[in-house]
Order: sequence, then C-alpha cells, then structure tokens
Amino acid sequence: MERLDLFALEINATWHCNLACVACSHASPVATPAFADPEVVRRDLANLAQAVTVQELRVVGGEPLLHPRINEIFQAVRDSGIGGRLCLTTNGTRLHRIDLKWLDVVDLVYISRYPGVNIRQHALDELRTHAERNGTEVVIKDYRTFRQVRSALPLDAEQTQMVFDTCQVAHKWSCHTVHEGNVYLCPVIPNGDDAMTERCGIEPLDGLRNRLQLFLERETPLKACSGCLGTVGNEIPHGQANAKTWHELTGAGSIDVKRLELVRRNDWIDHGCSANTTLVQRPDEHDTREGGIA
Repeated sequence: MERLDLFALEINATWHCNLACVACSHASPVATPAFADPEVVRRDLANLAQAVTVQELRVVGGEPLLHPRINEIFQAVRDSGIGGRLCLTTNGTRLHRIDLKWLDVVDLVYISRYPGVNIRQHALDELRTHAERNGTEVVIKDYRTFRQVRSALPLDAEQTQMVFDTCQVAHKWSCHTVHEGNVYLCPVIPNGDDAMTERCGIEPLDGLRNRLQLFLERETPLKACSGCLGTVGNEIPHGQANAKTWHELTGAGSIDVKRLELVRRNDWIDHGCSANTTLVQRPDEHDTREGGIA
C-alpha cells in the first residue's frame, strides 16, 4: 500500500525545560520532568515507517538537551528507518555542557534564542566548527515576541472553528507529535486532561495509514481546541514566568483578527515572531545521512 506522505513528525525528547517562556505552546514551564525512552521512540517510528514517509523528523522539547541519553534518542530515530531530515530544536543554553557527537547524525539544528537568555559564544563557535565539518545546517532563530496560545475568555463554536481552520501548527507546519504509541495532531500539553486529548493509536498496524490520514486531515476541531488560540493569538513581548504566574500570564490571550485574516489569505505566512540567522548552510539540503554515533 502507498504510504502517507507527511512533511514532518515530532518527538518530545523531554517534556520539561530550563526556561519558563510565557505562552510556550508545549507548556514546558509547568511540566513534570520526564524523558523519552529511546527504545519506545525507535519502536513507534519503526511502526510508523510502514505507513508514512516524512521529510523531517524533529526532536524537540521541553529542552531536548536536558535528556541524559540524547545521543540514544538520535540513534533511535536513525535506527527506526523513518527517514527524512533529522532536526533538533534547542534553546542552546546547554551546548557547552554536552559533547557534540550527535552532530554526526543530525542534519539540521535550530537554536531558539530569547532576550536575556545567555548562550555561550564559545559553545556556538564550537558548534559551528563541528557542523561545518559534518555538513550539518545550523540556524539561529531570534525571538522577540511570542503569540498567546490560551484564550482569556471561552471561545464559542464559530471562533473555535476559525482558530482550528487557521492553525498552522496542525495543518501547515506539521507539528504532529509521536508519543508512547500514539500520534497527536499538535503538541501535547503534559499533565493535561487525558479525556480532552484525542489521538491516533499506532497499533494495530493494519489500517494505520487510513486511520492516520483521517485523523490528521480532519476538518472539525479537537475537544482541546476549545480554549486554544492556535497560531492566531495576540502577539506579546517575550518574557519569562515562574510556576505560579505562568498559567495566569499564558491564559490571558485573545484572537488577533488581523493575523487570522492574514493566515486565511496565505496559510504559509511566517508567524512573525522571529528573525533567522544561518550559521552553517548544508552544501546539499536534500542529502540526509545514515549511520550511527561513534
């Protein structure tokens, strides 16, 4: 059977983070610390590889470089046979604390840089040196603003549908999360209401392609969409919170009507919250590597 072609899938190497960004769409600042099991990652992706193809496999968080076995996570992705470009998204604050052997198998590193957050220059210099040698692309994304993800007021059915229809996370950026035997349409909120979290089970493998296509291409909102602003929340200056204030600050959003109309006209439009700087450009962006970490 022909496999389902997806732009990307995401693996949360960790749920928690060492930063506490207001409006973090993964709710990492209030997540209980948890680490992905490399063997479960390999199993899930190997099963999915029988039903889907991907252009990118993203390892995200939380902050993925908090994972004490991050090399094994990357190796598990490669061993699964899922294919595609292997990408890491990190805030870069731990680059100086870990070895860079994982660059042997990673194709693209996105560093999200925030105001007031220190990324050591010598760590960036070392990353650039290793990346140039390995042919790994490195891009720094400087964020000055975020978009609110939770509405201060309940959304009615019409508003929920509008937000869902314009949600680039779900429909365009392919931020589909793979976690412990399930595929989720978008980032999963840890410690959330399990009854509100709809998913597509990977097993049984029989019929997986069709089940996954129906789930990912759905036209009706999820139950959890009722309070979510998707990618059309109002823009706010980037800021940090603590465990007490994060929920209050993150839940104070509203629909940005102008943004909603922009996305309706061009659903590939950038979120407008960051500017990119490319440190290292891969010679052949379509080349993906195989092999292991020595």
